[in-house]
Amino acid sequence: MRLRIWKGCAAATLALLCLVPLCTVRAEETGEAAINAASAAALLRAAGQTTPDAGLLEYDLTGNGVVDAADAEAMLLHTVGRMDDLTMLPEILTDSLLGERYLDKFSYNGTVRDGADYRSERVSVTVRTVQTEYDERIVTYHIADIYLRNLACLRTAFANDTFKNIAPVETMAREKQAIIAISGDFFGARKRGLVIRNGEAYRRSVATNRDVAVLYSDGVLETYLAKHIDLEAIEARAPYQSWGFGPALLDENGQPKTKFNTAVAANNPRSAIGYYEPGHYCFVVVDGRMKEYSYGISMENLSTLFYELGCTVAYNLDGGATAVMANADGMLNRQSDRNRECSDIIYIIDTAERLPETAGEAETLPYDRGRRQGLHRRFRRQGFPAAYGSDEAVSALFLYEF
Repeated sequence: MRLRIWKGCAAATLALLCLVPLCTVRAEETGEAAINAASAAALLRAAGQTTPDAGLLEYDLTGNGVVDAADAEAMLLHTVGRMDDLTMLPEILTDSLLGERYLDKFSYNGTVRDGADYRSERVSVTVRTVQTEYDERIVTYHIADIYLRNLACLRTAFANDTFKNIAPVETMAREKQAIIAISGDFFGARKRGLVIRNGEAYRRSVATNRDVAVLYSDGVLETYLAKHIDLEAIEARAPYQSWGFGPALLDENGQPKTKFNTAVAANNPRSAIGYYEPGHYCFVVVDGRMKEYSYGISMENLSTLFYELGCTVAYNLDGGATAVMANADGMLNRQSDRNRECSDIIYIIDTAERLPETAGEAETLPYDRGRRQGLHRRFRRQGFPAAYGSDEAVSALFLYEF
């Protein structure tokens, strides 16, 4: 069963009513006359009115011209010491992907770090590890629950900042000082497929045998089934990121699937991205191939997992030994083969920069023959036979999750 948390005016009212006594005590202790039981009661009255009295508009703490549940929640955060300066809130919420929602997910008195968790006024990341069972087998997965007010905080990076190179995921995460990062779609192993990264198009082609995921500049993530990909329509909507490994994990109605466009549907380590709404995403990495710790997960069960998490869209990235979750301090999961590297990561940083208004076209950076040969040698050191020596074979090397 999917569980939803209802957050409306009544919920905020109840929470604030419970803290009215605390509000009075804090006012007496600090001398803050503006924050007391009377002002809290006035805010509650205003939040409950469709058109509040003009005198109560001083409680429009979010600056949107109305007094509503978000203002009551802001007052609550101020009361308990989590938002010292209420006057900064309208600026923080300007152009926020999340609007006034989820005020309690963020930090307003400076950045807060707790292990792998991170909170600031723009970014909220909560990481947890879950051990459960699917098909009577142990499965361990790691999930990063991500709230972003600014989409520019979600980025992608190439290994060594070079198109079609490879490096350990934890190395890329450290170089980018990532709050959280996961292995990407290993686009460098394929000659075809749409590659848009951080608003720039590196490759404009379609691989008709693979589903595609596109994150647009308005924060919406959508997936497209293979052979149903309209490149012109995608480009017309200002795409910000695209991935071409797949498959899509939920159907067009956000329901779990039983059939997938993949040759590797059995239990494996997995890396995937989930979408709830613009500004709310999750990264999931499932460990596998380790008996008594985690067997991995099938594509069908991965689809069920994202449905149970409440996602409306989800997309599978390169898994197998490539599947890694890391941050700037190192790896957070157990990679099944520590020698496996990847061409790219998806990661979160904390930045005030905004997205460019239109996507550009990046210069495609081909690697020369000498560097391709170097990559061939690196692949063979990772256990692949010399038969993978041709350019064509290298492009097909990671079409399956070894």
